Order: sequence, then C-alpha cells, then structure tokens
Amino acid sequence: MKKILAKIAGSAALSFVALLVPFIGAKALTISPPTFDYSLNPGDTVLDVIKMYNESPEPLTVYPILQNFTSNKEEGGEPQFYAADQNPDGTALASWITVDQKPITLAPAQRANLSFAVNVPKDKAQPGGHYGVILLSTTPPQEGGKIGIASQLGVLILVRI
Repeated sequence: MKKILAKIAGSAALSFVALLVPFIGAKALTISPPTFDYSLNPGDTVLDVIKMYNESPEPLTVYPILQNFTSNKEEGGEPQFYAADQNPDGTALASWITVDQKPITLAPAQRANLSFAVNVPKDKAQPGGHYGVILLSTTPPQEGGKIGIASQLGVLILVRI
C-alpha cells in the first residue's frame, strides 16, 4: 500500500512540475570564448569580440558590467569580484577595458557580437598580471546598495604586462 501511495504522490508531483515548467521561462545564453588571455606592453591596445547566442525561446536582455577579480589565494583559487573602480591588490584591469554598456536584447536563437577593447596605459601599467571580467547580467546594475536577484555570466580577461 505504501508503494502505491508513493507512486501516486510521485506521479502527482511530476505532473505538477510538468505543468509549471512552461511558466518558469528558463533563459539560456551561450558565450564564446569564456576567457581572453593577452600578453601586452604598456601603450598597447587590443580589440576583440565576445560571441553571444540566445538559446531560449524568449527574447533575452543582458546588461554588460565591468568588474575586476582576483583569486582568494586559498587552495580552491575561487575568484573574488570587486567594483571596476577598486584596486586592492594592484591587479585591476576593468579601468583599461572599453565596452558599450547599453542593454543588449537578443531574439530567440539570435547571435550577436559584443566588441571590447583593452587599452594598456603607457605610463601606469605595472608589470605582472591584471584581471578583469565583463559580466552579462539579466538585470541592470544596482546603485546605492540595493538588493536584487540576477543571473550573471562572465567572460574573464587576463593580461600580462
């Protein structure tokens, strides 16, 4: 009897989930490549492109956001992201990146390119690694400590001077 009740409950749960799935509206964005790695000299400029593809059946709007990142120096090496105007460990890169930060709307199955440039300062570029990220967020950047929920997909940009 318990097995029958378990099967009925399982079937009911699956039916409920199957009914909800069309209303959830999953969004899927593919980016390529996920990482850019450059060896540059002070004064150099490099132009490149992030390729985007909307895999979802609905239009998708993303908001490009620039940030810096560094590893947490622990064994896992998980990245720590921080604002573009911060440079706590001297490895910031976001201020050298130029990208159009207007919202980008992709129709279902549409492909698009997001161009960006890395402009290494001639006299302020310290030797070593510099790390930035272009995040593609499903919500606009929040100002003034507001809290919100968003999906973000990042393209890491690594520069060695």
